[in-house]
Amino acid sequence: MTVKVFCMRIIKKNIIINDSALESIKNFKIALLQLDAKIIQSSENKIEAHLKYGFQKTKLKIIADEFENDNCNIALIGWSDDIWGKGAKSSIKRTLDFYGNQDKIASFKDKNGFNVVLLATFGFLFFLGIRQILRNETVFDLIIYETDLVMYSSITLLITIFGYRYYTIRQFNQH
Repeated sequence: MTVKVFCMRIIKKNIIINDSALESIKNFKIALLQLDAKIIQSSENKIEAHLKYGFQKTKLKIIADEFENDNCNIALIGWSDDIWGKGAKSSIKRTLDFYGNQDKIASFKDKNGFNVVLLATFGFLFFLGIRQILRNETVFDLIIYETDLVMYSSITLLITIFGYRYYTIRQFNQH
């Protein structure tokens, strides 16, 4: 399930594991440590952690609910700042890939969810884009001559972005 909010995504995935909740949380903790995740909070049936995805930090919440015959339902809830929810999906996928596989060695791509060459290419393209904007005088003409328009639209955009950000953070923390 994906909750679509402007520039922020909450991705949820439920799986059933043939283990006790305590054992599952222990194995998920080991998987997160292999991925260099920062574990924020941990209890017998819940883990909250931060993982990297490129230049951003994603949040991951893992909740284990035990039911019949040593089976447990695991809810993985990821939160990321990107439009497509790619960071949250990647965090969930990488965590599941390392679950129960303590011998696997995490590469840079496993730890960061991104390929180094792709990351460098995006950084270079971003730099070229900023350089082109700074060289283009029409952007500065708009700022100089239409200050009221720019100010009100900037304030509206910032209120919208941070309002939705606050909303998604509250949604994430309610789980």
